Amino acid sequence: MPDPVDPEACLRSLAGEVLLLAERDRPVFPLSLGLMAVANAFVMLGLLPEPQAEAILAELRLALEGKGFRNVWGITGGELTVRPGAHEYWQARIAGLAGLGEVPLSVAAVGVDCPTSVADVCVEWMKLTPAGLRLSFHATAPDPGGDLPAPDVPMRQAMAEISLTDDTGQAYDLSDLSTGGGRSRDRQEWRGDVLAALDPARKPASVELRPTGRGAPARVLLPPPARVPVGAGAAPWPTAAEGYLAALAPVTTISINQAEAGPEDTAEIVATVADSLLAVGALPGTSTLLRQSPASGPGWHTRLVHRWAAAPTGWLSAGESQTSCRARWSSGQPNIAGWRCGCPSSTPLR
Repeated sequence: MPDPVDPEACLRSLAGEVLLLAERDRPVFPLSLGLMAVANAFVMLGLLPEPQAEAILAELRLALEGKGFRNVWGITGGELTVRPGAHEYWQARIAGLAGLGEVPLSVAAVGVDCPTSVADVCVEWMKLTPAGLRLSFHATAPDPGGDLPAPDVPMRQAMAEISLTDDTGQAYDLSDLSTGGGRSRDRQEWRGDVLAALDPARKPASVELRPTGRGAPARVLLPPPARVPVGAGAAPWPTAAEGYLAALAPVTTISINQAEAGPEDTAEIVATVADSLLAVGALPGTSTLLRQSPASGPGWHTRLVHRWAAAPTGWLSAGESQTSCRARWSSGQPNIAGWRCGCPSSTPLR
């Protein structure tokens, strides 16, 4: 099987194909939808940055308009763009990267009381994350009446009266605090959490909370992070591209504004997305999705075969002609995935 195609080169090649077919009086709407579907797939799967995909679609739009395709469904009705769909998802992917530092490696229920001169603080939960130790707390104190200071002011003072050390004697700073507060009957209440920064290489087995004033120290055991199998073998779950295609395949109609692509056009769109994901190496050639599935929309597998049968000879099995490839597909042997990889058969259903 040839080396994977660069996603940007793949999308530009498809854009050139759309321009060529449009010049041959093919309806523009299903062509532009197919290109937009591939662009959305590339962006949502992290194969191509959203600005690059949007730029390629914008270049095609200008080229089509320059050839007289103006006010045509497929160009001016909201097509040839990854916005707002994949654009919003791309923004969420970028914003979500920082959140990975908060994925819990282990969690311990604490329930330790730490009395201070400001409030009675109860540390309820403790999470070990890549960013550090995150402690969730609830605090109460008598209500003095009158105007209250901002919630973080008394809580910072309270945290300054609590020490946190791990089993190696490493001390942690408790000033990175987030909290809110209010009144409840005759008492003040605060809820929040505090992040104790941690060297990513450190994995403490236990920590000790100690109020600097009254109160006894408390030791908290941190369960070891769960062991996750790693290695070079194929994962036993579907790839992201397989999941994307599985969600797209059952679609039988696509509508934008007043224009609609029916089952035949939609099957071609799904086949285009599948072929593009295969070409860039995101979709495994042995994926069982490439065989007929009851949950799939009608016709896209057949159209995918036709695309491959008309493909450059570089995609054919060794020593095989396009004529023999078509004959082999008409007999149904072997399956799509096997031909794509030059293998005798696909992997079993996962």
